[in-house]
Amino acid sequence: MTVDEQVHDVLIIGGGPAGMAAAATAATRGLDAVLIDERPTLGGQVYKQPGPGMRVVNAREMGKQYRQGRSLIDEVEASGATVRLRSSVVDLEPSETGWTAMVHPEDGAVVPLRARAVILATGAHDRPVVFPGWDLPGVITAGGLQTLAKTQSFVPGDRVVFAGSGPVALAFPAQLAGYGANIVTALEAGPAPSATDLARIAAAAPGNVGLLGDAARYQATLLRRGIPLKYRRIVVRAEGEGRVERVVHARVDERWRVLPGTEESIEADILCIGYGFTPSAELLRLVGCRFDIDEDLGGPVVHRDDLGRTDVAGIYVAGDGAGVEGSAVAADEGRLAALAVTQDVGTPSVDSSAIAGLRRRISRRRALTRATTRMYHVGEGIFGLAEDDTVVCRCEGVREGEIRAAVAEAPDVSAVKALTRAGMGPCQGRMCGRHIAALIAEQKGVAPATVLPATPRMPARPVPIGAIADADVADPGLFQAGEDDPVEPERTDLAPGDLARRPRDPVTDTDVLVIGGGIAGAAVAYYLAREGVEVELLDRGQLNREASGTNAGSFHFQLAIHQLSGKGTEADRSRLLSDARASVEAYALWTSLSEELGADVGLHQTGGWMVAETPEQLTLLHEKHLLEEEAGIHTEVLEGAALRARAPYFSDRVLGATYCDLEGHANPLIVAPLYARRAREHGARFRVDTEVFAIEVDESDSSYRFRVTTSAGVIRARHIVNCAGGWAGEIGAMVGLDFPIRREGLHVNVTEARRPLLPSMIQHIGRRLTLKQTHHGSFIIGGGWPSPATGYPRRYPTTWRSAAGNLRVALDVVPQLEDVRVVRTWSGVIAFTDDYSPIVGESERVPGYHACVASTGFTFSPIYARQVAESIVDPARTASRFPTRFSLDRTIASAPTR
Repeated sequence: MTVDEQVHDVLIIGGGPAGMAAAATAATRGLDAVLIDERPTLGGQVYKQPGPGMRVVNAREMGKQYRQGRSLIDEVEASGATVRLRSSVVDLEPSETGWTAMVHPEDGAVVPLRARAVILATGAHDRPVVFPGWDLPGVITAGGLQTLAKTQSFVPGDRVVFAGSGPVALAFPAQLAGYGANIVTALEAGPAPSATDLARIAAAAPGNVGLLGDAARYQATLLRRGIPLKYRRIVVRAEGEGRVERVVHARVDERWRVLPGTEESIEADILCIGYGFTPSAELLRLVGCRFDIDEDLGGPVVHRDDLGRTDVAGIYVAGDGAGVEGSAVAADEGRLAALAVTQDVGTPSVDSSAIAGLRRRISRRRALTRATTRMYHVGEGIFGLAEDDTVVCRCEGVREGEIRAAVAEAPDVSAVKALTRAGMGPCQGRMCGRHIAALIAEQKGVAPATVLPATPRMPARPVPIGAIADADVADPGLFQAGEDDPVEPERTDLAPGDLARRPRDPVTDTDVLVIGGGIAGAAVAYYLAREGVEVELLDRGQLNREASGTNAGSFHFQLAIHQLSGKGTEADRSRLLSDARASVEAYALWTSLSEELGADVGLHQTGGWMVAETPEQLTLLHEKHLLEEEAGIHTEVLEGAALRARAPYFSDRVLGATYCDLEGHANPLIVAPLYARRAREHGARFRVDTEVFAIEVDESDSSYRFRVTTSAGVIRARHIVNCAGGWAGEIGAMVGLDFPIRREGLHVNVTEARRPLLPSMIQHIGRRLTLKQTHHGSFIIGGGWPSPATGYPRRYPTTWRSAAGNLRVALDVVPQLEDVRVVRTWSGVIAFTDDYSPIVGESERVPGYHACVASTGFTFSPIYARQVAESIVDPARTASRFPTRFSLDRTIASAPTR
């Protein structure tokens, strides 16, 4: 990767009014300013310039907006600011010098750019509105139609219906008519202006005469051209065979809810949707800024001061990306943000009069906005137009009914995304995320502002694997604990002394208390409840939200890199042979699990490869093959022509590979919830959002030895099963056990869907790689590349470095992935033990205390969970069934201090 060692004073992301004003102001004040925009020209959406190859011969004929935009462009070019067009910022990460932006030039490799401060002026995009037929050809957003008109002087269709609200409902039909569009009607969801509204607007006229003059001209255009503007009308569906043929609209109340019996239909071949805009806030969310929700400003509104400083150091915001208020406010906010950066980076002081003047001008603009609040207020009915069979997520084809069913079980957008795939496509929820949040708010009876969006992840835009992959990033190698491993920060959700104030009542009893709601805990609860045992499971969050729900769902039956100590297979022979034999038992359980649970667990037995690129790695493949055959796992070693014939997609770097036909994957998003559902049917009780704070062992109580203090009261139990995965060490320490365990965040990459290429899963014996193609067509690429440590309840972040290194390994093995685009990343968490052995069974030091924790948890948790449950139900028959190396009481003298 080409590295620019220069650290710029300020990076401005976005070339619209706010970004241009910020860049020109910052550069004029002496700052080293760089402006980046993904478009081929400056101007943004509102000041969009004609497309490449088109020449303007008469600026006056292009209109007022063109001239205003051209003036800002000239100012930027004269300021000396560096401008990089056709480039996207796809990630932002903090650095020692401020921030590092990963910049993806069009048709080039991603390069880092460093800056002391960043001004995000990312603008806004059309508010998505979901209604039956919104995915028909001929339905187009106002911004999309405006782009065609401004850049290509082209407006499609013979009969155009405009449906929207706010200033755009007046401006867009008039502007489109000026480009030659035949607007047959314009629908405004808000009310017609009243005398009171007009009086308020008149009072706000100072400083806004130009805007009011524009509005009057737009109104005159509609009247002159005979375009009816119908108030309190909203589109309810688009109809047609293969494309739009008619538009059905209806009257709405003040909350934009459709009034029954008011539907009307109009013939049209184009439906232009313009219900305002929503901020493009992906990068702001990625860096951790806080948000409120204000639908009148487009939805997500970032926290900031009046100069654009956010609550994240070095991050500033300006323009519609912070809340949609129009181009005039955006430009002034851009100048204020640049002045704030000028102050903060230590350059000469800024004239306070310049700041005061900009503030006054913005205040006057906002006075006009307040005057039109009744007319342009966005009603919640905008989210209530879809029917059960309406496609909500257009990328993945997920319908309203499916999402509503998922909302009944899922607490947030991320969980709905996991259950339905809504938001997993190339747009990453930009089109459907707000609608899903509104459904959750409605069904849960909470304010929309309390429903958080899906966890933000890089890249902010789809990027080809070849543009990310970086051979300079070293592979982390074997999964060994080290003294220099990152230390996890303290938790961010508990204040000192908080635990002592937790309530200790009420007190409830159970035979077995299972701690942890992943696949291990849910499976233990099921196998116990099936035998009639009274069991209660609790999780401090929601079920299946940590390792069990964030892994790739692969079955690893071959011996793999995470099981290798680096001492050689002969030194680890006994352990590796035991692991291989456990794989045979795990495989038998998985093949019958759908029948056992009475539902499809998404099992796909595709077979799996383990590849080698060096002679040493190839020798290791042969050694592990012999161990696997001895354990009863059939694998075969292929090299040369035989390998090329079986797997022609492998690169010439691959010297050989072992193949195991047992391997494959299941759906990690449904297995644990399905176990939990069946456990409930057998009488198990579940508590979520319930955290364990202390466990007391009462040796004098022959019935209930354990007294567990939780955030929901005290639970007395005869047995405890620790299924807390990566957090099992903390739960073990509560009874004096010192588990040799650590947790690590792991990075995973997901691509767009492509035609079938890889029939089988791929792993690497010497480098960190797992690679498979799902039945949806996307590639999931992981293998244990690290994510930075973070404190609960924050999710482990993903990093560009891990993506770049991981994807380089993938390309070294399968070069055909070069142009496949990465659409998202995610992070999981995995538990590693320092002796490479699971922690399973009952403690001899603390009888009645059990654990079920495995590093390859998704593959092995079901079989270990069943065995733990059997040991509780019939301890005499199952005594000593677990190897000594699984012991809860073992200590590892060589384990590093963490």
